[in-house]
Amino acid sequence: MNEQDTHPTGHRTGAYTGEGIWSYCPFREQARELSLAPALAAQLQRAEDFCRDRLPDLFEHTGLSAPGGTWQVFPDRQLFKLTTASGRSWYARYALLASWRAESHSWLWSWAFPPAWNTPAELLSVAHRMRLAGAREGWDLLTEPSLLANEDEAWRLGALAAQSAGMPLVYCAGVGGGMTHVYAIDTPSWMS
Repeated sequence: MNEQDTHPTGHRTGAYTGEGIWSYCPFREQARELSLAPALAAQLQRAEDFCRDRLPDLFEHTGLSAPGGTWQVFPDRQLFKLTTASGRSWYARYALLASWRAESHSWLWSWAFPPAWNTPAELLSVAHRMRLAGAREGWDLLTEPSLLANEDEAWRLGALAAQSAGMPLVYCAGVGGGMTHVYAIDTPSWMS
């Protein structure tokens, strides 16, 4: 099979090229590029615009982009805490959207996390709602558990989910072993 092969649905199959968003079935070791319905493509474009135009200012305002700060999550309370290098802190509710690996470009929606990861169900609520919306609309992008996406696409997917939940921040943070978690974070409340 080569990259030019197509399924009757029009989806291209073959090797992932590092561009676009692809569905990946690890059991069959098959990938196919996902086609985007116009409404979903428009939502992803708005998410991209947000990442480019608004997210840098929000990161600066909240201290997420400043060096020397620390962040913590409290999964049992759905709280994300940031302490800036100057000692100021804020808290906000958060949701865990996905896990992404830069090396393999693999994206796993949090609703598909293995049970052994013991992820509290409350943290998965935004991703579950995205999956339900995708099922209603017939959007594979939101219903396929495992995707292939480059870094830009990972940010777009995160922003899409955060915006759908009415949360103003999307944050990607390394959690070890080459894995990055993608978070949707609500409006911060400064504590100090």
